[in-house]
Amino acid sequence: MPDVVGSYRNIMAQRWPNWWVNWPLTRVVAVGDIFVATSGRLVRAGDMTAGLSVRAGTSIPSFEHDSNGSVDITFAPAAGVADARMQAEIRFRRGDAMLVAYDGVTQVDVADATKVATTLLRRWWADDWDLDKVVVTSVVTASGGILLFGASESGGSVRLNARAGVGSGPFTVVDLAMKFDLDRSTARNDSWTVEACTPMFQVTRLKRTFLRRVVEDFGMSQGGLGAFPTDVPPALINYVGEHPEHVIDVLPPGEAPPESADDAAGAQSV
Repeated sequence: MPDVVGSYRNIMAQRWPNWWVNWPLTRVVAVGDIFVATSGRLVRAGDMTAGLSVRAGTSIPSFEHDSNGSVDITFAPAAGVADARMQAEIRFRRGDAMLVAYDGVTQVDVADATKVATTLLRRWWADDWDLDKVVVTSVVTASGGILLFGASESGGSVRLNARAGVGSGPFTVVDLAMKFDLDRSTARNDSWTVEACTPMFQVTRLKRTFLRRVVEDFGMSQGGLGAFPTDVPPALINYVGEHPEHVIDVLPPGEAPPESADDAAGAQSV
């Protein structure tokens, strides 16, 4: 059985090499979301969106991948349907061929890295931030997306049906994400069509080297609730404002856990 998720991650990493690949596609990730990132899982743990501003980054009309031409797409009226609705027949020449398409792709970033660094430091100082927590500081969003994989190891095909009212075309690959639905009689369980999705994201964490220096300079350690004074020293806050890059860093794709879970039980917005 081909590794659908692994193949998809590799495809997306070629285009966005410094980003974490979001999976499953139905999970929406936003700037400010907090996760607990361990070696095996990524679990949602609230958000810090209050007072956090964002800015739009690079946008591209669409992203398409068809395994170097190993996917054939044919649009035609559905046979035997009264309203002559269109169908799309997707044929895969290889068992590992994959069709990936995203429409309306936009990068969104946190506007002020100093705000993130200061907030995380204050929470750590108050013993309210575990070191395995990360916060999302950039996302790549799409208005719609589709991931289709061969229906058999030798290739196979998948059919999509046009939604009511979309007309007779002409259609493009990215239209499959927004104007068609999977015909589950031919689709594999790991074929997806989604709207308002988040294909990629980046997460930030406190630098452990920086925190060790703070402990050394101030003679403190996180021994438990109340171990630190209430206020962070002004000199430390000033340093964070001038050098946020010394306080937080973006985790590379290699540190992304292989599994994810939207386990928000008990999670609170902060």
